[in-house]
Amino acid sequence: MRTNRRGLPWVALMVSTVFAFLAFMGVQSGSGKVFGWFANMTAVAGLMSWFGIAVTYIRFYAGAKAQGLDRRTLPYYSNMQPYAAWYGAISCLIICFVCFFCQSMHRRL
Repeated sequence: MRTNRRGLPWVALMVSTVFAFLAFMGVQSGSGKVFGWFANMTAVAGLMSWFGIAVTYIRFYAGAKAQGLDRRTLPYYSNMQPYAAWYGAISCLIICFVCFFCQSMHRRL
C-alpha cells in the first residue's frame, strides 16, 4: 500500500473521496439519471463477469478434451456442457450489445 511519509494511505484516501462525491447526487435534480447510469454499469459488469466464467469453462473443456480427461470422473458433471457455456457466453454478449444499442438510440432521440 502506498503511504506518504506520515503513514497516510493516500491512494485509499483518494478512492474513498471519489465515492464520497456520490453523496452530492441527491442535491441536484438529475440524481435519478446518475443512479440509472450506475445501475446500468453494474448490470453490464455482472453480465461481463458471467461471460468470463462461460469462456473460462469453454477453454477448460477444450483443454480437458485435448488431454483426454473424462469429465465423468470429475466431482460435478453436466450433460448440457459445453453447449450451456456457449449459450451463456453468446447470450451475455447479445444482451450487452442490445443494452448498448438501446442506450445509444435513447440518447439520439
